[in-house]
Amino acid sequence: MLIVSQRQATSAAAGLPSLPATQSFTVTIYPSLAITLATASSGTVGAAYSQTFTATGGGGASTYTWSLTGGTLPPGLTFSAAGVLSGTPTTAGTSNFTVQVASAATGLPSITATQSFTIAMGVPAAPAITITGLAASATPATQPVLGVSIGGTYPLAIQAEITLTFAPTSGPDDPNVQFTTGGRTVTFQVPAGTTRAQFAGNAPGVQTGTVAGTITLTLTLTAAGINVTPTPAFTDVLTVTASPPTITSATYAPTSGGFNLLIVGFSTPRDMASAAIAFTPAAGVTLASNNTTVSLSQVFTTWYGNSASAEYGSIFLLSIPFTVENGANPLASLSVVLANSQGNSAAAAVTF
Repeated sequence: MLIVSQRQATSAAAGLPSLPATQSFTVTIYPSLAITLATASSGTVGAAYSQTFTATGGGGASTYTWSLTGGTLPPGLTFSAAGVLSGTPTTAGTSNFTVQVASAATGLPSITATQSFTIAMGVPAAPAITITGLAASATPATQPVLGVSIGGTYPLAIQAEITLTFAPTSGPDDPNVQFTTGGRTVTFQVPAGTTRAQFAGNAPGVQTGTVAGTITLTLTLTAAGINVTPTPAFTDVLTVTASPPTITSATYAPTSGGFNLLIVGFSTPRDMASAAIAFTPAAGVTLASNNTTVSLSQVFTTWYGNSASAEYGSIFLLSIPFTVENGANPLASLSVVLANSQGNSAAAAVTF
């Protein structure tokens, strides 16, 4: 802005006539310089970023030169003399910095203005990460190995945790339902820019235990210490269905008066109705009866109701005593079939 004014000075000394003198002056008032960008926009790690800083005053935009005078820019970004903050951020977090704009128009003095900014770089949404390799219906007492499918690359390393929970259909928890690595949590990571899950060792399996119920695996994801788990979180559900009893071994132990039939197995619904036993006599021996049925309902109700059984899931060791009256075992073999609320087990044979 130019202001032109004329001033007149008058001399009026005593005894002398008044003598005026005039002269014109031009005063130049420069417009002030100010940065007009109030806040810098936030960004996302791995995504291209660009922010143009603006100012007003001085000699006009064509005379501006920008510079960074303090603080630290987000890693991956640069600040140009044209006032453009750009690049691809590589690290999540908040950065504080100060910029300066200088105006140096021809014939005008240099004018500067400074302003501080805070800028936040967030993390992008995580790619789809799912658990694979597990059937919806799980066979009891097995250890299926899980896998991980990753839908795309990610600019940051991802730390992932899989948490296992178990809801039994009846009775207390089965602590044997866990990962083969031990416990009910397992971790893995996905290196930045890859679609490869890295476990500390081999991919773990899921011990399905011996109790009917529901196994739920839940994924939690973090990147740069920030929770990036989608909402809702991904879960994989395995159902251990109630099934007939399973006999894992059947043997006998001689006693002073006969023998004990020893049966090891499990019953996923945590109940048992009976044991049906068929005898095969030794050569030349005739038995009064070749079959017998032993009621087991009360025995197993007591066992599964005892807190001591909880650590074994539904596993049991059943001992059925037999007395031999003539002192010599008359049997060549026997077979046993257990029955619970879901049906009959496969027959298990014992040879004497």
